[in-house]
Amino acid sequence: MRLFVIEWANGLPEMVDVIREIKKDGHEISYWSGCNLGRIPKVEFPNTVFHDHFDALAGRPAPGVDDSEFPPPGEDLLVQLADVESTTLTMMNKKYPSLSVDERKHFYYHLVKYWSGVLKKFQPEAIIFLVTPHTVYNFVIYSLAKLFGLKTIMFDVVLMDGYRMIGLNDYKKGNSDLENAIVGQGQDYSVSDLGAGIRSYYERQTSQRIDATPAYTREYVASRSGRNLLLLRVKIIWKSIANLSIFKKIFDFVMTEIGSNMKKEYVQVQTEPGFGKPFVYLSLNYQPEATTSPMGGVFVDQLLMIETLAAAIPPDWLIYVKEHPGQWITNSKRYFSYRYRGYYKEIIRLPNVRLMPVVTSNYDLINNARAVATVTGTPGWEALLRSKPVLVFGYPWYQHCSGVFKVNSAESCKIAIEKIINGFKVEKQAIINFLYHFGNLSWPGYNDENTKKLAAIDSRGVKDGYVRFLLAQIKKQV
Repeated sequence: MRLFVIEWANGLPEMVDVIREIKKDGHEISYWSGCNLGRIPKVEFPNTVFHDHFDALAGRPAPGVDDSEFPPPGEDLLVQLADVESTTLTMMNKKYPSLSVDERKHFYYHLVKYWSGVLKKFQPEAIIFLVTPHTVYNFVIYSLAKLFGLKTIMFDVVLMDGYRMIGLNDYKKGNSDLENAIVGQGQDYSVSDLGAGIRSYYERQTSQRIDATPAYTREYVASRSGRNLLLLRVKIIWKSIANLSIFKKIFDFVMTEIGSNMKKEYVQVQTEPGFGKPFVYLSLNYQPEATTSPMGGVFVDQLLMIETLAAAIPPDWLIYVKEHPGQWITNSKRYFSYRYRGYYKEIIRLPNVRLMPVVTSNYDLINNARAVATVTGTPGWEALLRSKPVLVFGYPWYQHCSGVFKVNSAESCKIAIEKIINGFKVEKQAIINFLYHFGNLSWPGYNDENTKKLAAIDSRGVKDGYVRFLLAQIKKQV
């Protein structure tokens, strides 16, 4: 089978080994994009076109590919991709924030021209993505592949028992085997049936005596505080001196600190939580990230999600909204495309919505809420573990779990909330069954150097998990 591998390897030798094993099984790697391609032994892949990730991101063709022979996209094709265009233009907020709307649109047309031409020229039968496509060019490839009826394969990393990988064909549908196992559930399982790592994770998350804050969250916050924050800033300053951007960075920092910024605006309008009234806890996703673009669909606009829910709740209910704790750490405090000036003030203009201090415990909010709402966030999964129903606006890995209400409008929110008011309960047995099937279909793994460091697991098992899933999917009839 002719295969494309997109944004793959990123310098990890075991990920190159995965593709080496796929090639040994008789499959042809026609096209390969990714970072650190110099680490790949290209002599082993003599017929493969290699395309540097950053060249692809900038719209530059791969060496040896003459894109002048590809015609620009016609109206019919662009109309068929109308929803893709909308998502892609928003996705450009991360890498191309300075481009005007017209510049973004024309660049998008260029990407459609190039990748539709490449797909027609090389005729792949399946396209393998390392992660859910979310860096503009790979999302265009994915969308064209779906339109042309090509098989797509990708992987999602789940932060449980360290890191676990699960494969899928469509990020909106999730893992089809997991969905089928849940739908066809014929047997109940006990906690003792869970694998050791997942069992430990479940017991830790459901214990009242243990701080269940995920290790990756604690490590992330620790890496950006105290001595670690000082070292990080020294590295940034040193690099800025080297590339002569130090003066601009100092100016931006000073202006952000003395002027208005995201954090100041948020603190001005936040309210301490009170648990006397029924409320829905709505956790904002960090942005920009794949978890909202593309996995949130139209609810990449999280204000739209808040407005939708606010229009649906009973008049005596409230919505408690809390910002993602990493939002101000990673993007500093400057306003930007996803958190523009007035963003938080717009939220609290809704009479039944309150902003919670970021330091408010997730678990206090979850435990006291009638339900939790999110695009795709981890608090939704944490709520299920605590027997709280979840209103999900996007496509998270846990979307097929019992207790999830998939909503996309005020009307669907009203229906879900009515069921909750009438006594809907999340059964612990259903969560255990879901974890059992998830454990069987996933494997301990990672997808880049950062997650590899945190995972601290045997790379051979990681490679074998990828290979098993890929070979099964490649051979599976569509």
